[in-house]
Amino acid sequence: MGEDIRRRVVTSFRNAIDFEQNNNDIEAYRKYLDGVALVAAALQQDAECTWVAGNSSLSDKERRSLLGFAKQSVDRLIFLLDKQDPSNIFRGTTNASVESKDNLVSSPPAVTQSTSRSERSISRGNYSPALQNTLEQDEDISPIARMRKENNLLMTRYAARLQTASTKSQRHNLQLELQRRLMENNAIAQQQQEVWEQQRSKVTEWCLQVADEKFKIKEKIENGSITEADFKKQRLFAGALQYEEEHLWLKRLKQDLLSSPKDEIQQRDIVAHVLNDKLHPLGSLMGQMQHAILNKIHPLIKVLPESTNSAAPQMNINKRNSRIVSPSGDESSADRKQPESASLANSCITEESIAKEEREALQRHFNNIADDMKQDVKLLETLLCALYEPLTTDPGANILTELLHELYFPPIKPALINLIRLGITDVEEELVYRMSLDKENQELLEMDEELVRSCCHALHRLTLLGSPCQMLDSLAAILKTLAVSEDSQAKSIGADDLLPRLMTVVMSSGMPNLLAEAVYMENFMPVNRALGEAGYCLTVLQSVMTCVQIPTG
Repeated sequence: MGEDIRRRVVTSFRNAIDFEQNNNDIEAYRKYLDGVALVAAALQQDAECTWVAGNSSLSDKERRSLLGFAKQSVDRLIFLLDKQDPSNIFRGTTNASVESKDNLVSSPPAVTQSTSRSERSISRGNYSPALQNTLEQDEDISPIARMRKENNLLMTRYAARLQTASTKSQRHNLQLELQRRLMENNAIAQQQQEVWEQQRSKVTEWCLQVADEKFKIKEKIENGSITEADFKKQRLFAGALQYEEEHLWLKRLKQDLLSSPKDEIQQRDIVAHVLNDKLHPLGSLMGQMQHAILNKIHPLIKVLPESTNSAAPQMNINKRNSRIVSPSGDESSADRKQPESASLANSCITEESIAKEEREALQRHFNNIADDMKQDVKLLETLLCALYEPLTTDPGANILTELLHELYFPPIKPALINLIRLGITDVEEELVYRMSLDKENQELLEMDEELVRSCCHALHRLTLLGSPCQMLDSLAAILKTLAVSEDSQAKSIGADDLLPRLMTVVMSSGMPNLLAEAVYMENFMPVNRALGEAGYCLTVLQSVMTCVQIPTG
């Protein structure tokens, strides 16, 4: 009886391996289950015969052999369950025939729609892109890569068993068993790899054709209007589509958005997920853009003073204060006794001209970098709108702009502000001097000290923001606070009264770097905000910064 059961178990196990090599995972799963069921039935019958009737039907060697086959079958069952739990279409291997090219553009290739553990663990309210990348890191791999990981686990397990083996014969049998299982895994993986690569090529072809249709590549080639930018959009769009097909969690987010196109929460979610995911083609692109901009800025950035009241601005103040005037209005005799030589004057003129040329060069460099950054943002907007149609509406476009500003600009802003300040050092020196004067010399308004202090803190917080949109919103909130009159009716005041109030706050803040912040907001302010409240508030701030400057000389 023992030999017959063992033969049936071995036959079931071999049939399962054959089905698995032929990519018929369902039949392989059933055959492995049949083998486990046969082992369980045989061992149960043996236990009843041994412990009830006292007549054993299996020897100890046969029991251990059957348990070994059962263990291997269970391992394969777990592996097949993991395969049918994919996060992308390339995990599963199906026998679906390749679709014709005519059907590729209309719909993506048929894929397995099972839900993975990582998908079930994600809810829209608490999604973390970094966590998702960690969860999917082990799943989005080819069959060959999965086979290698599985073999590493096998060798670890067998190493522990080899250490506990009591005889040389047992160790030899374990080594042979390990080699056989490694060879089986390799054979199965080789078969699955071919199907995986074919399926991947099929989906890649479909994504490229959809991208061709989206950006009218063929038409532009025929009429000779094609550019490198068009090919870049095609490649990135196709890569983003393929990423969606490989990651069902993202595809389902897109389906949720399309089913509720006016849901602003879903619009924010999907854009944030895409741009925060550094494995996504667009998230990776944004990171490359930021890195390229920083590489353009850093070589030109010199070490700025640690504070706005550092040595260079203070020297300017001291120059102003060192001019001693006699009661008659003439300069002191000490100054008259030390006339500047012609050579010294020429030297000063040369240094001033050189410094002016450097500032102009920095300004041109900043303008070029600003143009590159605007093109980067425009490219990201174009691709995201092409991927997710609800973002093309006015509310969707506003959400997209806000999120791009929140994610693209903050890493770049500190270096960019330094570059701007290097180009306006002379103006900042004048601002430092003006802000260092007593209130009596500035003709400032008498305002509530608590209000001035609160607005100064708000201005400081504004400089810590990286998004131009958020900075403009913060500036608008400050001006609204200042625009409310102090009487009980709380009526808003006009621009003529608002300007001196803001000037008082700016002069009291001791922050000459506000000029650089204003330049930053002006260059990267969204077009749709320029004619609205944000544009008006920025104009008021720029007017204040202009009024507080004193002509050099």
